[in-house]
Amino acid sequence: MIEDIWARTGSPSAARVPSIGRIVQAEESGGLGRAVAEVVEAARDMVLVSSFLFADPATERALLDAARQRRVRVYLLVASEARLDKEVRAEDAFATKTVEEHKRLLDRLAGWVYVRSAEHFHAKFVVADPKSQPRGVLLTANLTREALTRNHELGVRLRLEEARGLAGLFTWAFWESAQRELLEEGRLPPVTAPARIPLPNPAAGVVATAGTRRDLRAAVINLIAQAKRSLAIATFGIADPEVVDLLEERARNGVAVTLLVRHPRPAMFETLRRLARTGVEVLGVSEWLHAKAIVADGVRGLVMTANLEAHGLEHGFEVGVELEGDDAADLARVLASWQAEAPAQLLTSARLGELRGMVQVMNGKGYRDLTIEAKGRIDDGVAKVDCCTRIASAPHPPQRRTPDGKLYQMVEHVWSIEPPVLARGARPVQDPKDAGGQVPPFPIYVEPSGRRVFAVGGLGEVDAAGAAMAAFGVQAVVLRG
Repeated sequence: MIEDIWARTGSPSAARVPSIGRIVQAEESGGLGRAVAEVVEAARDMVLVSSFLFADPATERALLDAARQRRVRVYLLVASEARLDKEVRAEDAFATKTVEEHKRLLDRLAGWVYVRSAEHFHAKFVVADPKSQPRGVLLTANLTREALTRNHELGVRLRLEEARGLAGLFTWAFWESAQRELLEEGRLPPVTAPARIPLPNPAAGVVATAGTRRDLRAAVINLIAQAKRSLAIATFGIADPEVVDLLEERARNGVAVTLLVRHPRPAMFETLRRLARTGVEVLGVSEWLHAKAIVADGVRGLVMTANLEAHGLEHGFEVGVELEGDDAADLARVLASWQAEAPAQLLTSARLGELRGMVQVMNGKGYRDLTIEAKGRIDDGVAKVDCCTRIASAPHPPQRRTPDGKLYQMVEHVWSIEPPVLARGARPVQDPKDAGGQVPPFPIYVEPSGRRVFAVGGLGEVDAAGAAMAAFGVQAVVLRG
């Protein structure tokens, strides 16, 4: 048995489609990016943008066009550069190159877009004209080219009241929670909160982690706790003790829990293993999954910007939109397609014969790739004997290990036996005879060591030579070489 192993499911990748109802997916054709652009391009008065990381040229062009050509007021919330630099060191997902593009893009926006930042900003959404014709999109994706096309990400087209609810949160965060603002290229001086704008109350299915609000955590806990038949959860990160304990409890009580995660991501392994051992189906969707969503029983759902971790459910600025009815069913269809086509699954135990192809096991702080093959041959080397009569009983040399990085369902060990050859410098015995005066059947030599041997021409003569050894005082049978 092999324990705690990531195995291939046979699916090459989890496919994506642009949109199902209000649910929009990031995919190669750029459907999620177009949804953002449509909101910005339709704006006539105001655009509110919140993104942890911002490095998408298309969105940049749309915002600058709105500000320059239509005189739309554009406000942008982003994470602080200190937070971004920290994330780069901690996670490969945030490449240094992308962060540098983020910094350059902000400089290009200076003077046209009002930019503020804070270390705790992580919410991602775009809202336009909240007072006149509210519209918008909540995203799990950062506004970067890669996130909007390459990643497994989700977006929700907002209803009027949802857009207004997020606009209220944006206004509070921008003026009361930001730490710095971009006044001109390269300058991000600190700002002071005026303490005049109250934190909005929860409304219209919009939940948040913001200031004293923890209704996003409450929504997550309620969805999980109230599930009766099934739970499908997509997340980039999971470590919150309350969430993990509750998922274990739901799985033990018969709820079919599926966790869709980014793989490989070794930092989550211990939590994922713990959940898998209690019956949670843990599936690796792709190395770029970044979506955060929950569906309970196919009828209630939540798309959010927070990971299932303390930084997101307890701290920071995060948002989510609760879904019901057809919207929840559409989200369930998306997650079900990812589940059906996920290329990897974490198995708590498996028989070697049940596996084939590439698998991954934890090796210290990272994963180690192994290839499992149906049959393999291992050469154990050469066994040497000092007499040809001992070839049949020659001991098997020590078995060599399977080559590094491979496992075989059936293994064949092979080895060869090296028969002894007449030693160099051996002297022939002249006219040897036995006690009865018989001539030996094969030449007799005395090797430099003093050993008296028969020298035969091939292995076919060994039996006859062995039978005559005692009569002629021979200690071994060797090949003439």
